[in-house]
Amino acid sequence: MIVRLWPPCAMLPTGIAPLDAPEGGLRRGALSELSGSSAAGALFIEAMLHTAARERCFLALVDGPRTFEPQGCAHGLLERLLWVLCTDAL
Repeated sequence: MIVRLWPPCAMLPTGIAPLDAPEGGLRRGALSELSGSSAAGALFIEAMLHTAARERCFLALVDGPRTFEPQGCAHGLLERLLWVLCTDAL
C-alpha cells in the first residue's frame, strides 16, 4: 500500500530560480534526471538536501559516476537521502 501525504503532481520547490520558475519546482514522487558538472551537481544536491529537511520528504540519488561526496554535507542532512552507488555505470 502506498500512502501519499501530498496531492498528485504537487511540486517540491528547489530554491533554484531557473528550476522553480516553470512549474514551481520538481514534481514530488517523480523521477527527475539532472546532469551537469560535478561542482554544479554538488551545489544542487546540497540545496535539495536542505529542501528535503525543510519539507520533511525523502530524496533518492543514483550516483552513476560515484561523484557525490557526503563528507561536505552538513550534519543531519543525509538522514533523508537514499544514495545508490553504481558499480558499472555506462
